[in-house]
Amino acid sequence: MQGKQLTGPIPFTIFNISTLQAVGFSGNRLSGSLPVALRHCPRHKRPNTIKLISECSELHILSFLSNFSLGSIPTAIFNISALQVIGLTLNNLSGNLPSNMGYKLNNLEDLLLNLNDLSVVIPSSISNASKLITLSLRYNESLKYLIVNENPLTGVLPASIVNLSSSLENIYAARCKIKGRIPNEIGNLSCLLLLDLSEHELIGSVPITFRRLQNLQRLSLGSNKLREPFPYAVCGLLNLGSVELNKNEFLGPIPECLGNITSLREIYLDSNRLTSIPASMWNLKDLSVLNHYSNSIGGSLPPEIANLKAATAIVLLSNQLSGTIPTTIGDLQNLTTLSIANCLNITSDRSALLALKAHIRFDPQNATANWLTGSSVCSCFGVTCSARHQRVTA
Repeated sequence: MQGKQLTGPIPFTIFNISTLQAVGFSGNRLSGSLPVALRHCPRHKRPNTIKLISECSELHILSFLSNFSLGSIPTAIFNISALQVIGLTLNNLSGNLPSNMGYKLNNLEDLLLNLNDLSVVIPSSISNASKLITLSLRYNESLKYLIVNENPLTGVLPASIVNLSSSLENIYAARCKIKGRIPNEIGNLSCLLLLDLSEHELIGSVPITFRRLQNLQRLSLGSNKLREPFPYAVCGLLNLGSVELNKNEFLGPIPECLGNITSLREIYLDSNRLTSIPASMWNLKDLSVLNHYSNSIGGSLPPEIANLKAATAIVLLSNQLSGTIPTTIGDLQNLTTLSIANCLNITSDRSALLALKAHIRFDPQNATANWLTGSSVCSCFGVTCSARHQRVTA
């Protein structure tokens, strides 16, 4: 009964057919709501017994494409384990998908929900639909959150992701086995506040179109195979609070412009091939975490490190720093972690340690007393040195 311009409510009695395997009403103008409950399906039940749609256990295809007005999605359809296709495109459907929707859809191959008005969060249970090939959510104008973390999506990230919703604000898509390049079109999602594409096999560079994401507050592209010089497009994201580009293959100097993003609170650039820290980065007075672990960063720590007044963690171990620890580091009263292990050429000196001691306001057990008398800085209470080079690490 597809494409017949049928009108009126859906004839629920059609579900009384116990052998029913496919229902197709696409391309009509049906109204009302999708059946939440049906009469005796299968037939051998008592005629007046109301049975949930989930008892139509042989149903393989449910298609109501392009009917324009069908209300909300009945959660019972997600209990039909035999379903292979659910097609509900262009029906003015509203509401959310149930959190347990994927637990019984072991045979589902196609889930088509585009051109509706859904406020969709893709629940993690969808990962149980192991045969799923097509998941279509395009043009759901109320869509603000797309959460598909840890779902085995595989394949590439399609350019059509921009068709999901013009109001999309959050994309959580970590650990989904996505490969290939990040599409340029993602820069058109101008409302994005958060983008998490971490822990995939993404290659290439960060598209220059990222500079259009002016509302972005958190960018997480860690644990991929992105490379080439540091992505300058990130420098244009002036509302960014957290940037996670760790565990990639970025190389060369960190650009000066990154230090101009005064909104930054956390920077994770560890495990790349970066070679230097720009002077501007030491002026980020609201920065809480600076993690540049395991790069090829050279040079020395400048006295301006003391400008990082809000810093709680500075992690620079496994680099190629040289020189001494500046005594101004004692001004960092919020610092709980300073890690510079395996920086082969850096030397620690007692004056820097004593400068830090001068700013300790609470030491009821006088634990830092031997900082003045210890024969070696490494023997001072609470100080950690690397076993191989006897350099201060924390």
